[in-house]
Amino acid sequence: MSKKANKFLMVYDGAVAPESPGAGVSYCRVSTPGQEEGTSLDTQLEGNLSLAASLGVPVAPDHIITEVWSAADPYRPGFVKVRRLVGDGVVQHVFVYDTDRLGRDPWHIVEFIRYCKERGVALHFADGTNVESVLDEALQYFKGLFGFQEREKIAQRTMEGKIKTAKLNRMPNGCGRGIFGYDYDRVTHTRTVNEAETLVVRQMNDWAVSGVSCNEICRRLNERGIRTKTGGGWDPRTVRNVLRNEAYTGAQWWGRYRYEMVNGGDDGKRQKRRVTPKPKEEWIRLEGFTPRIIDPGLFQAVQRVLHSHRRPPARWDYIFSEFFTCGECGSSVCGATQQKGRYPYYRCIGTLGNHWRPKICDLRSMRADKLEPVIQVHIRALVRDPTGIISDLRQASGDGGVDLDRRISGLKAQGKKCRLHEATLVMQRTKGLIDQDMLEMLIAPISNLRREHEREVELLVEQKKLNEQFDQLEGIIRSYFARYADAVASLDSEGMKELMRLLDVRLVASPGRVMVTGVLDPSLFTTGQTLA
Repeated sequence: MSKKANKFLMVYDGAVAPESPGAGVSYCRVSTPGQEEGTSLDTQLEGNLSLAASLGVPVAPDHIITEVWSAADPYRPGFVKVRRLVGDGVVQHVFVYDTDRLGRDPWHIVEFIRYCKERGVALHFADGTNVESVLDEALQYFKGLFGFQEREKIAQRTMEGKIKTAKLNRMPNGCGRGIFGYDYDRVTHTRTVNEAETLVVRQMNDWAVSGVSCNEICRRLNERGIRTKTGGGWDPRTVRNVLRNEAYTGAQWWGRYRYEMVNGGDDGKRQKRRVTPKPKEEWIRLEGFTPRIIDPGLFQAVQRVLHSHRRPPARWDYIFSEFFTCGECGSSVCGATQQKGRYPYYRCIGTLGNHWRPKICDLRSMRADKLEPVIQVHIRALVRDPTGIISDLRQASGDGGVDLDRRISGLKAQGKKCRLHEATLVMQRTKGLIDQDMLEMLIAPISNLRREHEREVELLVEQKKLNEQFDQLEGIIRSYFARYADAVASLDSEGMKELMRLLDVRLVASPGRVMVTGVLDPSLFTTGQTLA
């Protein structure tokens, strides 16, 4: 596949020099807390190390990786570290107890098996699983697929049970400590009024409707020694959540939001939970679950006051916020106004401490009105004169002929093996050794692998042509950027953001400097070549 290239400035790529040629890594995983101190992790580690010892493969202590993380997340930290050790050539053997430890999605399992094979790294399973052939990969795929389908059925049945429970006016989820002002009655499965906390909730609403801000309400509560439901101090956001919670009027709803896991992207970030509101007709009201302690009229009056307290739109656009991170602590860098809103700044959120997380960074704020013009000039200069981009592309691409030829030959050989397996299965069907259903079940993943090999060969052949015709590609790149050279000077903030997304620009702040980095995909110009 075509490599992404073009480092606008020097960026450390994280490569590690190979260590001992026979080094190994042990990976163990459990899904939930409570298992990490039981027999599960111990059994996995013992099995992995015993297998490594029998093969004479040393496993260094820092190559023993264990983690408590859901298999649904392909970007879990321990697993990402294993992939990095494999990709950098630090280890030549990977020891895992069984295939279920690698992931929940069957395709993720097969993808990692192939990832190791392509780099010449041996993958060993302590339970005796063999993944030497394409057929073995197919069997592992179906083993994971059946488990994946069963988990989906369990999740569907669980959700159906929750909906039935909600329609019976019972909260389907565990209430934990519940909300401030109530206690949970485990006998009646309803909330009961906590008189002491109810007085505090009513006082908070009286203050709010009289114009007292959430910050001031927070200060008053903490000053009087009143604690939250969890026993901690109050925060303005906690106060706002209490004031905006409609349950205090007796209107208790369930199923207002949809929760799903989404990938964090191709930058190696783990999966994130996305919360989206459901249509109101899908909400389920729980009658009698939460007693009313706030009058609906007072609640609406408080909402109007809170809405009037909302901050006006920012006077500064802060166009670099989505591209900015702190090089000191890794936190996001966002826009903020200081000196009573007179000046716009970019500020690392790690410099902001609160009662649940202390201050973790000392990076000084940067004036946005002085920083943004400098960075925009740098980006516009890259578009007007892409010499630096072309130089980095040449360096990243190099000759690459021998390596590309070897990879193309290897992929073609793998594709040939897939075709032989397909022909063997068809022959077994012809002889009546397997039925049609079994044929379709076994041949589908093999065909998918073959087609993927063919797609990768096409991409590598395309990359080889790019390397052989780089002089022509240089002219295409220059003509491509020449189209935007005149317009780039007049780009508004949205246009500049789109340009930065195209170049995948990233800003990294450190004391006294801001590094501007970016990557450019040469395959972008295959379209430009046809249009030129």
